[in-house]
Amino acid sequence: MGAAKTKQQKSQYVVVDVKSEGKQPKPDQDAIKTVAVTASSDKKSLTVVKDEKTEIEVSKKFDDYENEEVKKRTIPSALLITMFVLVLVLLSFSIFTIHNTTSNTIANGIFIKGVDVSGLSKDSAKRSIETFISEHSSDELVLKHGDYETTISLEQISANFDIDSAIDEAYNASRQGNPISNSITALRLLFSHIDIDPKFTCDENQLAKSLEDISPNLPDRVVESSYYIEGNTLIATKGKAGAVVNVDEMKNFVKNQIYNLNFRDKSLNIITTQKNPETLNLKAIYEEIHKEPKDAKFIPDPISFTPSEDGIDFAISLEEAQKMLDSSPGEECEIPLKILKPNVTNSMIGNEAFPNQLSTFSTRYSANANRTTNLAIAAGKINGTVLMPGETFSYNKVVGERTIAAGYKDAAMYVDGQTVDGLAGRYLPSFNYFV
Repeated sequence: MGAAKTKQQKSQYVVVDVKSEGKQPKPDQDAIKTVAVTASSDKKSLTVVKDEKTEIEVSKKFDDYENEEVKKRTIPSALLITMFVLVLVLLSFSIFTIHNTTSNTIANGIFIKGVDVSGLSKDSAKRSIETFISEHSSDELVLKHGDYETTISLEQISANFDIDSAIDEAYNASRQGNPISNSITALRLLFSHIDIDPKFTCDENQLAKSLEDISPNLPDRVVESSYYIEGNTLIATKGKAGAVVNVDEMKNFVKNQIYNLNFRDKSLNIITTQKNPETLNLKAIYEEIHKEPKDAKFIPDPISFTPSEDGIDFAISLEEAQKMLDSSPGEECEIPLKILKPNVTNSMIGNEAFPNQLSTFSTRYSANANRTTNLAIAAGKINGTVLMPGETFSYNKVVGERTIAAGYKDAAMYVDGQTVDGLAGRYLPSFNYFV
């Protein structure tokens, strides 16, 4: 019966494992590796033929069986497509790797200071970045405080962007490993861009000094306590609180503005802080101005002359002077001084040291109290100066700096044929010329 059914229906062959029922099968018995499978006429079940005499019904729908057979037949087509895609991908990656290895340009997806340098050579990238920085910066910083305005040159503080190092970093971004890892990095950069910031440097000491130099020029600057000598009086002036540049904060602010290219066509507000003036240290002032008198000395062989010098001292004790300063209600406090005369003056040895008068000169000047004061102070410093053979007289060195603290006053003086106000003037230098 089984044989007849096998001849009438088309056979399919599958691998099944059929075990006999009712008793333990002997090794290698009842194990069927390859048997005939036939479909019933109604396609509702399958019949597995173990041999020509035995048939075993398998409860399995024919439709499910047929679907599995279709899948088995389509697997080779899907595999071919997959293999084709893999080959295509590998080929494309190989071409990309060769291009990336032999290229002398920067990989795609890389920016420097916000400038896209993808596909550029090093020289082209440098020109692009320099142009960008030039267009978004200027040669100097403009700083402002109220109505006051000043500038700081970028060249003066040696401001610099290290563009070359940034370009090297960009160029080597996809060249730091083997060809395969470099290509993977280049592919990653296509989807995750990077922006490299070039390192910024400047001369911070010079920047700090430039900022410190601004403080004395602020309209609301702090006025430090000071003193000056007028005749036989030391005049101590109390200072006044005011603004000074906050150098540390301003330095960081300026560096940040330059780094971010955020200073072109605009002024930066100066960061200031309030400062009280330094308290006058009367003891330090005394030690600075106190001087013992010096006697004139003359040695004829070899000729040597040391001129006499007046000394100076407080006319009252230091404790009394301090009480005067502490109790003074005004901005100024006058402390009396006394001049200490030497025992031997120049005039006492003048005939011996200077037996011959070489020349004399006199002139007149218009009466003006401030001008007279300036001339008297300068003349007093020059008087008694001795020049040995071969020595040069320096007016500025002998007279010293002409300042209010030194006792000089604003007075009319001649400059290039015009009358202007100034300290000490130029009258005595021309007088010295005639002498």
